[in-house]
Amino acid sequence: MAHQLHHLLSKLPSPVVRVLKSARKQGLEYLDSERSLRRVEQRDQTLFAQVFKQQPKQGAGTVIIASTGSNNIGDQAMLEAAIQHGPKPVTVITRKSSTYVIDDPSVRVRELGDVIYGRGSKVTDTLQALAECIAEHKYLAIIGADIIDGGYHRGSAYRLWSLAKASAENGIDTRVFGFSWGTSISPLISGVAQRAVGAGVRALCRDSVSWQRFQSSTEASATLSADLVFSADHIASAQPQRFFEQPYALLNVSGLIESRHGLVKEYVEVCQYLASTGRRIVLTPHVANSGGNDHLAIEALASHLQARGIDYAVIDTLLRPAQIAAYANAADVVVTGRMHLSIISFIQSTPAVVLGTQGKVEGLLKDLGLEFLLVEPGASMGQAIVQSLKQLDANRESVQQQLSLSLPRMHERSLGNYEGFEYA
Repeated sequence: MAHQLHHLLSKLPSPVVRVLKSARKQGLEYLDSERSLRRVEQRDQTLFAQVFKQQPKQGAGTVIIASTGSNNIGDQAMLEAAIQHGPKPVTVITRKSSTYVIDDPSVRVRELGDVIYGRGSKVTDTLQALAECIAEHKYLAIIGADIIDGGYHRGSAYRLWSLAKASAENGIDTRVFGFSWGTSISPLISGVAQRAVGAGVRALCRDSVSWQRFQSSTEASATLSADLVFSADHIASAQPQRFFEQPYALLNVSGLIESRHGLVKEYVEVCQYLASTGRRIVLTPHVANSGGNDHLAIEALASHLQARGIDYAVIDTLLRPAQIAAYANAADVVVTGRMHLSIISFIQSTPAVVLGTQGKVEGLLKDLGLEFLLVEPGASMGQAIVQSLKQLDANRESVQQQLSLSLPRMHERSLGNYEGFEYA
């Protein structure tokens, strides 16, 4: 079914896709009215109290509620980092066990994500099981990512904060970490986040801009941290490899941004510049789901490059985070519409020009001290990216020095996501 949806969307013009997605979001928000969401919060509070009363003995280990994650290298990387640092045993909550690749056989995966993303009987059938699962552990860690502020789906964000609140009220050490906070937050989301923090939930924002926004919109305290991936040891230790003879630029075309703006021609301008500097173009996907399939956007760009005789190569599959880290390590520069590809690249000390999405990139580049590498998608985007690349080429040594100063600080802040965890 999901494959058929990808295929159908790929055949429709971008403006039609945008209208359909906007209508879907409005429909979901209509269903997730203030009245219905407040009932969700009351239901969670009541059910959790009943479950914990029946199961008063606190267990050990960590429940991690993963982000949506479907075919998404960034979400995979965040989960890998959380599993690395979470006190054992670890149980991962997701909608489908096939969403993530988990190498550690000791990690238990529970398909209970319908509590957050489902509707009707799917929710009621799994809520009891999720509450019982959380009650068996000592910690609950929710990867907030870019969904916890309601920017994509208000209902899912509300349910996550409600679950966090109900867990904290019953003595579970609960945190929401690795998340951004946008600019246009629904008062419903600000309110439930405020109540969750008031109940004892730790909110750990992954950049300074989100940290300031969160405290302003919720009037609740929060901790400034950094993205989980900055403390993922296997990504930091990616081994350098020689993939191509000539220097190359790793370039990602975000299907999400492309579906909203239709910017293939802007990317052609970027590729023409990169080719003129002697760099080969290596196109790589980062996400391949109905929310924005990078494969489709890359195919569209590749056809333009081929018509113009611009040399390029394509990574035609979604790699594991450590694998894409090796490519980023060997690249001369990265251009990406996906934030986590930029984080993986920065960890390798490879500079990345990043397109802004959902207001979540500004804080990252501010904290790195490299704001000039942020470009907003839209008309003349190609020219703006080229200008950032020229500035980077002219100041490469100072950029590398800035990364050498900021990366240790980001790593230390990322480790702060796990402060308070006790390990056996």
